[in-house]
Amino acid sequence: EGIAGTSAARDRGLGFNEYMAENCAGVEIVARQTANFNRAEGLTVFENILQAQSEIDGVFAHNDEMILGAIEAASAAGRDGITFVGFDAVDDAVDAVNAGTLAATVAQQPALMGELGVMTAISALDGEEVADFIPVDLRIVQNITLGLSVSTLNNPFFVTLVEGAQALADEIGAELIVVDAQDSPSTEASNIEDLIAQGVDAILINPTDSDAVVPSVLAANDAGIPVFTIDRSASGGEVISHVASDNVAGGALAAQFLCEALGGEGSVVELEGIAGTSAARDRGLGFNEYMAENCAGVEIVARQTANFNRAEGLTVFENILQAQSEIDGVFAHNDEMILGAIEAASAAGRDGITFVGFDAVDDAVDAVNAGTLAATVAQQPDAIGALGVETAAGFLAGASVMDFIPVDLSLVTDD
Repeated sequence: EGIAGTSAARDRGLGFNEYMAENCAGVEIVARQTANFNRAEGLTVFENILQAQSEIDGVFAHNDEMILGAIEAASAAGRDGITFVGFDAVDDAVDAVNAGTLAATVAQQPALMGELGVMTAISALDGEEVADFIPVDLRIVQNITLGLSVSTLNNPFFVTLVEGAQALADEIGAELIVVDAQDSPSTEASNIEDLIAQGVDAILINPTDSDAVVPSVLAANDAGIPVFTIDRSASGGEVISHVASDNVAGGALAAQFLCEALGGEGSVVELEGIAGTSAARDRGLGFNEYMAENCAGVEIVARQTANFNRAEGLTVFENILQAQSEIDGVFAHNDEMILGAIEAASAAGRDGITFVGFDAVDDAVDAVNAGTLAATVAQQPDAIGALGVETAAGFLAGASVMDFIPVDLSLVTDD
């Protein structure tokens, strides 16, 4: 235990003991002693406990300093097979997790606590109402290996998603194995088969195709490996949780902007993503439902797939420009396609078209600032990746997780 009388020691002990009493009746707390949040005392106290207790299966300490001292005492006494769990995720503890001597540590976010403290104080001084208690999320740092199958790394959105996932994995001490399907369902299946063979603890999948990925999900299910989907969903198999933007809402947000920009009437083109992906299906659904219900003066004069690809967006829209003499607006299911369409329109000398994209990748934001792209729906790919890793790690640590974890959207315009 930590220093008697401190809220940290009291609250951490309360949470630990309440959970054990309610959910883990087969565990007996055979010793409970203060070591004052100190590594040297953790070592000395646990040396004495080791001498008094011939059988110890696990140890929880209210901070990492004490647990690291306890690990040192157990090592010196030759007592193996004990599961150690700490609290704080200090650097030495994370190193111990990676080395396999510490099973897990609860990660606080001290930098965020400090930042929130200052922000809250400023808000209070400005006369704003502030909460009595502002909780900061905790995470479990544990020695786990996660597999991440991404649809393609030839798209800046998914590169950023992987970066967010990797940053969170590094923070919690997890190993992340990333494989690139290159937009090929067969490559994806082979990649996931390899991850299963490597015995990863969980697999995060960003599917190339929601239907084609189902056999791979089922294979992971059969191997007892939990599956999580990110950004795009799977049509079948057992998926623990899906982390994504609300793509239906995002499609509707794009439709509302385009409808208002056109004054409620005009000829519009829709460039669709890869057929079979949940992102293409849901963004198209939200866009077309909004237009049908709220913008009757707009006619969708062409609707064609460009596979989330900039080069295909250019080629497809070149053909549509030749076939359609009047085009007032274009919505594409991602920014890569809309940027290709803008290039095609510029080369053809077709001005006065309002373009709307989806993802807010850097090139698209630059195009908004330059005035060539009217708007793009902003996702948070780094947050999607990070939440995927955090959700998988939490589940592996025994936490309950939601079936669907939505990530907020916003609209980027030049306003």
